[in-house]
This record gives sequence, structure tokens and C-alpha cells, in this order.
Amino acid sequence: MPTRAWMRSLIASFLENATRDDETAYPAELLPQGWAIITTMLARTEPSDLSLSDPMMHALNTEKGHAVGAMYNHALRACRVADQTTKSHSAAWESLKCAFDDELAKCRDGNFEFSTLSASYIANLHYLSRDWLTANVAKIFPAREYPNNFKAAVGGLAYAGPSRPIYQLLAAHNEFAEALAARLEDKNGRERVVEWVGLAYLWNDEQLDSSIVRAIFAAGVEEIEILAELFWRVRRDELTDVQIDRVLAFWERCLAWSKERGTISEHLMARLSRLSPYIKKLDDRTMPLLMAVVPHVHADYGSDQMVEELTRLVDTDPPGAASLLEKMLDSSAPTFDLDDKLKKLIEKLARLGLRAEAIRCTEKVRRTLPGMLDLYKKLVASS
Repeated sequence: MPTRAWMRSLIASFLENATRDDETAYPAELLPQGWAIITTMLARTEPSDLSLSDPMMHALNTEKGHAVGAMYNHALRACRVADQTTKSHSAAWESLKCAFDDELAKCRDGNFEFSTLSASYIANLHYLSRDWLTANVAKIFPAREYPNNFKAAVGGLAYAGPSRPIYQLLAAHNEFAEALAARLEDKNGRERVVEWVGLAYLWNDEQLDSSIVRAIFAAGVEEIEILAELFWRVRRDELTDVQIDRVLAFWERCLAWSKERGTISEHLMARLSRLSPYIKKLDDRTMPLLMAVVPHVHADYGSDQMVEELTRLVDTDPPGAASLLEKMLDSSAPTFDLDDKLKKLIEKLARLGLRAEAIRCTEKVRRTLPGMLDLYKKLVASS
């Protein structure tokens, strides 16, 4: 049987959806009536229990969360309409700001949905009023005063689109460092914080010796793997040569960190091997990077990719590519050769005059890859 809370959530969801898209939104002249309904719901909704394991999912499924979602989508719609008609939305924002001030004032160990959703809408807040956002960053992310609201906000930030201006704003208030130092029950929130820092590193807003990057390395291998995974995911973006160099510098730092610890994480080495597409040629800098990780590529099912990368790089240093391949095969002989990539690479090494190396490579895999037996016999017979 429908309850009052269910009906109020349904109304809020309707108003949220009816302002999200300008093409399907209700007429702009009805916006004042819509706002009156939203502010009434905001005032009357009951606070919900705190949930820090997944703040965003919790906020999206409470009556207050629905009302806050309607609030943000209405504000964005009203300001877009003002921009279209008057080329400015400052007056429209002024008519809405009081409600945002009131909700933010409640974020003192309470009103957690507003904390979460405000952080997720942070880029939109930047559009609504950069001045208001700048003045209230510490209240949206009250790390020391109200740690539960802070954690709820970090959970929402995980769903915000990263941007350089927002990172700079939050970093200036030490919010990312506070998030790394906090005990976050929300694993997704912590991962996204590390990714924001990784992007800032690519943007040159952070350095390998920045305190926050050092904190990530001090936190342990899982956080470092998050950075390696991020750099792998953005490899197809149009990174500049400077940014590519920064990825390689991160790789070098990871190897130095592992040496300092005195132990090697095979999984981290395998993750680093996935950054090999950033290497343009084999030389004095890149050979040590690859030599350190090729024995571990099988730990992340990366043998096939490494064969592709060595095939791409072989012409820049054939003996170097051969030594890397041998080291990889010494560690783990593959049991499959997709599209004969490995076979073709070994054949190319032989054509480049590295017949002995090609024979050794074939010898290492001819028992796990029966199809290599004929190539092995051919190479031996012609040597």
C-alpha cells in the first residue's frame, strides 16, 4: 500500500526528471511552482540513518535524496533558462541560494544526503555559482568538524566527473589529503580519490615528491596499483609527450619503491607491464623498465599483450627485444599463442640475424606449444 513517504519520493523523482533535460522539461513559466514544492519537501522530509559503506547508493534511495536531486536539477534548469534569455544566471541563482544555504547548514552530523549529492554535483555547483562553491568547500567537506558528513561527501565525489579546476579547488583546501588519511568504509570512494590525484599528476598539479603522492606510496601496493590501472586506462587518450614521460617516471618510482621495500609485488609488476604501450623505443631508459616487469606479466594474463609490444618495439633494438622475450619465457612458458603472434615474433628475430636467440626462445615453449616444434626443427636445421 502506498505510503506518504513513497508518494513524496515519487513527486520528487517526477520533478527531478522533469527538469533534467531541457527538451522534455515542463514549461519554464512553471518553475516557481516547482520550486515551491521542492522547498516544501526539503523542509518536511525526515532525516535518514547514516550509511558510509555506499553513501551514493544510500542517498539515491531515500526520500531526502530524491528531494535533493530534484533541488539540484531544478536549479540547473532555472539557470540554463536564465542564460538563454538574459545571458546570465546570477539573478536566478540568487533566488535559489537561500535554500542551498539552509541545507548546507544542516550538514552538521546530519543531512548526509545533501553532503553526498552536493559532492557528486560539484561540477554543476561550479557552474551555478563558483563564488558560492569556493566559499563553502570546507562546509561541504568538513573533514575535522563533522567527519561523517565528510565521508559521505567523499562517497559522492566518487561519482563526479574529474576536472582540473575542481581538483585545484579541493586540493587548496587539503580535501584529498584528508580523504586519504580518513578511514573510509566506502572502498569506491577511496579509489576515486587516488584516481583524482593520478589525474592531477598528469595535469602537472602534483609531482612524485608531492606530499599527497608520497602518502599514496606510503599507503601500500593497492593504492599504487590504482594509479597504474588509471594510467593504463587513459593510454588511448591524446596524452602529450610530457604526460607520457610522467607515466614512465611513475613506473621508475614504483620500481625504486619496490627496491626500497625489499619485496616485489608480482601483481604490481604485472600491472606496470600494461603501461608498455607508452614506450616508443627500447633504449637505456626503457629497457630496465621492461626487464623488471616481463617476468611477471603472466600474473595478470599479460603475456599476449607483451608479445604484441615486443613485436612493435623489436626494430628499435632487436637484441634488446630478444633478451626481454627470453626473460619473459624463462618465467612462464605460455600455453597458447593467439594468432601465432609469438611464432611470428620469433621468426622475425631469426630474420634479423638473431637465430641463436630465436632457437632458445622456441626451445623454451616447444613443450607447452606443440605448434612450435616444426619451427624449432627448422631453425636448428638452418643454423
